[in-house]
Amino acid sequence: MLPLKVTMPQIGKKRQGSFAFVSHTIAFLCGFALATLISSRSNGLIESKIADDLLNLRASAQPVEDASTASIASSDGVVSRLALESDPNESPDTVSGDVSATTTAETSEVAAPAVVTEAPVRDFLTIAKKFGTDKVQGKFRLPGCLANDATCTRPSCVKEECRPWGHYYQTMYQSRLADFSRDDTEPFQFLEIGFYNGLGYETYKEFMPKGEMHSMEISCLPEGSRDEGKWPWGNFASKNHLYQQFVDEERLHCGDASDLKWLDEIWKTKMKR
Repeated sequence: MLPLKVTMPQIGKKRQGSFAFVSHTIAFLCGFALATLISSRSNGLIESKIADDLLNLRASAQPVEDASTASIASSDGVVSRLALESDPNESPDTVSGDVSATTTAETSEVAAPAVVTEAPVRDFLTIAKKFGTDKVQGKFRLPGCLANDATCTRPSCVKEECRPWGHYYQTMYQSRLADFSRDDTEPFQFLEIGFYNGLGYETYKEFMPKGEMHSMEISCLPEGSRDEGKWPWGNFASKNHLYQQFVDEERLHCGDASDLKWLDEIWKTKMKR
């Protein structure tokens, strides 16, 4: 049997060389990884330190930023001004006191709303009684009528208020015209149809002094036939002591108020302002 060549040692030396190379390679890689790990850890610590410093810096600046932000967001001019001007080192109690004092001071400067007082209204019944107009005579004649039927014009009426002569217009005029009787009402025009003796007209004038009074009366037409557009039964309007004055002032208009053409003429030539 041929002797075995010594080849194993060579193979072993190659393997030993390979193992040595691998070992060195592993050692180098481990060293590099360890160095990288140490470097990364060091960088992480540095970054963490920087982040902590930034957080601390932001925390120290936060009160001022909050105050400015609150002042801008606030809709109250007083609080906004105080938030911008106040010292961040001041205690909350001090700032609160300033806000309260300033708010109170500015509130006291606001003027109280003016109280509007209307002028009093006049009493139609009292004025009408003074002039003796038939517009309220029903009220004043009723007691005598109830006491003596002979003084009633319609004693058989079931409703007692209908028995005496005269009207009860005071309730209607007071409810409808009272606002025009005040001294602070705006000027206006008032037209009465039917002057007759003028007692109602004078009542209106005193009851509503701001009104420009006008009245129409057919009886003050020239005396004559109705076919001629005149009046044959006497001038009732002339009984008034101020009759001629009212005519001259163009406040009493003599004519037939049922004639629309005449009405339009009076409006356009005597009343329209």
